[in-house]
Amino acid sequence: MKSAIFTTLLSLTLGVLASPLATKRDSGVCTEFETPTEACGVLQSACLGTLTAEFLDIWSVPSCVAAVTCGGTSAVATPAQCAHPELDPATAPQLNYNIYAGMVGACAWDDAGCAVTFQNYVDFVYRTLSELGSDKWPESVDYVREHWWNPIVEWTATGDELPYMNFNDWLKYSNSVTN
Repeated sequence: MKSAIFTTLLSLTLGVLASPLATKRDSGVCTEFETPTEACGVLQSACLGTLTAEFLDIWSVPSCVAAVTCGGTSAVATPAQCAHPELDPATAPQLNYNIYAGMVGACAWDDAGCAVTFQNYVDFVYRTLSELGSDKWPESVDYVREHWWNPIVEWTATGDELPYMNFNDWLKYSNSVTN
């Protein structure tokens, strides 16, 4: 049984790392679907490679947080749940505040806090890709704004900035799909 689980997880991880594909459960079987961009595939692969049966705190992994912003929460949650059916992003712990603070800077620790700006977000995505050693990047900052950032701030209805609680709610409840 353990060997079968290991083989399934290994093939899932290797399949995701080998191409910009993730998996989803279709009639009880994990099937593949394309990620929106190669850069997003790098983030999704890193995220999925981090999660284990013992560690499912999806919102404490920078690559997972970045991956859901480029591919939508469904693009990460679905393959993660395929490998780990017990994972429920809506009931996972809150967005790790240290990830958020790393996005916005020292103002996160002020009494009033501060919101993520588009520039903070772009820096977070590129920094996460860089830390992963990626040679795949979003095609342009304009693409990132239109396809990754705008759907988040539209869902949260927060204007041009993204406060912590609204971002956390989007991660947990939006069930979004971006392109």
